[in-house]
Amino acid sequence: MLANGNGANGVNGRNGTNTSHLEPKLNNGHSPRKRNKVGIISPDSALIETLGGELIKRDFDVRNLTIDDVASDYNPQNFYFVDTQGLGNYSAVRGKIKALREKFPDSELVLLLSQSAMSSPQMLPLQSSINKHLVPKYNRPEEGSDRGTEYKKLVARLAKHIESYLSQPSLIKIGGSIFDLYKKNPDVLMNLVSKVNSLHNAGYPIMLTSGGGPSHDIEKDLSATYGTSPASGEILQTQARRIVEILGNVAEYVPPEKMKNMSFSREYLTDKIPVISLSGLPYLLEHESDTHTLATGEKQKLYKVIFAKHTDGIYERDPWTEPRRIRVILWSLELTRVAPNRFFPFIYASDILNGVINRQDSEGQGEHLIETGALTFLKYTTRSLRAVQVINGTKPNMLKHALDGERYLPDGNYVGSFILKG
Repeated sequence: MLANGNGANGVNGRNGTNTSHLEPKLNNGHSPRKRNKVGIISPDSALIETLGGELIKRDFDVRNLTIDDVASDYNPQNFYFVDTQGLGNYSAVRGKIKALREKFPDSELVLLLSQSAMSSPQMLPLQSSINKHLVPKYNRPEEGSDRGTEYKKLVARLAKHIESYLSQPSLIKIGGSIFDLYKKNPDVLMNLVSKVNSLHNAGYPIMLTSGGGPSHDIEKDLSATYGTSPASGEILQTQARRIVEILGNVAEYVPPEKMKNMSFSREYLTDKIPVISLSGLPYLLEHESDTHTLATGEKQKLYKVIFAKHTDGIYERDPWTEPRRIRVILWSLELTRVAPNRFFPFIYASDILNGVINRQDSEGQGEHLIETGALTFLKYTTRSLRAVQVINGTKPNMLKHALDGERYLPDGNYVGSFILKG
C-alpha cells in the first residue's frame, strides 16, 4: 500500500532498480536536488497501485493524497497526478491548478481523465486550463476496457512525462542589466558566468542567451530616432561571443542560422554550453532578445526560462529608480516618506501588460523587467513554456536554487519571482 497524506512517511523504492533514465546524466557523481515526491489523487485503487508501484520501483516517494492536499504548504509534492474520476467539483481542481502555479511553479500537475469525462458539461471549468496549455492531460482507461494492459500503457506514458520534465536543460538569459554593471564592477558578470560553468561541471545541462546591455539600448534609440534598420542582432552576437570567450572551450556560440536544425541532445549538453544570440525565427524582431529567449525555450519544450538580472525579483517599480515619495500630514507638519515597493513572488503576464507594475526603469526606458513582445508571446503563443523566473544575477548562488526548483532560499526569502503564463 502507498502512504497517505497528512504527514505520513512516503514509501521509498530501495530495491536496486535502475533510475538513471529518470534523472539527468551527470559528469562526476554530483547531482541536482532530487525531485522525486509524487502525489496521486484517485478513487481507483488499481490505478493507484499500478502507477504508484511502478514509480516506487523507480525510487520515487509516492503518496496517496486528496485534492485538498494539492499545493499544500505543509508537504508540497514535485508531481501531482489528479484523476478526475469521482471528483464532482471540477472547479476545485481548477483552483488547485492555479494555486500550484502561483505557490510552487516548479511543481507539475498532470490531469488524468477519460474521453467520456472530456465531453461532460461539468468539465467546462477545466477545459479552459487545458485549452490554454496551463496543465498537461492524459487519457485514463475507460470502463470495460482491458484495464491491466491500458494501465501499463498509461504508466509508461506518465513515466516518460516525468523523465522529460526532470531531464530538461535550464535556459538562462544573462540580462542586459548584468552587462550594464560591467564597467563599474566586472566581477558581477565574471562571477555569474563562473557559477554557470561550475554548475555545468556538476552535471546541470545549461543553455545560455544574452541581453545586449548599454550598446544594445543605444542602437535601439538611434534606430528609433533616425528610422534606420537596427544592428541589434550584431550586438547580441557580440555579447554572446564574449560569454563564450569567458567560458572557454566548454562553450559554443550558436548563430541564428544554425538554430533551425540544431539538436541540443543530453549528450551534447553534457559536453557543451551553447550560447545563443537569437532564436533564428524570422518573424521576431531582432532587438527583442527576451522574446527570442522565450521562443528558444518553447522550441526545446521547456516549462520555464530563467532571467538573471540586477534585481531580486519583481517589484511594483524598478528598485533602482529614484524612490517614490508620498505626502504625510502629521499634526500640523507636512512630511514625505518613501512609499513601499511591493515585491511580487509571482505575477501573470496579462497583469504586467495591464499596468499592474510600473515598467519604467532608472534610465527612463518603458520595458523594464521584460519586453512587451515577450509577454505577449508567453500569454498567447507558448504551449510548453509556462513561466519566466527572474532571479538576481549579482547573487550567483541563487542560480543553483532556481535550477533545483526550490522556491525558498535558506534565509526564507523567495528564489526570485515568476512571470506566469496567463
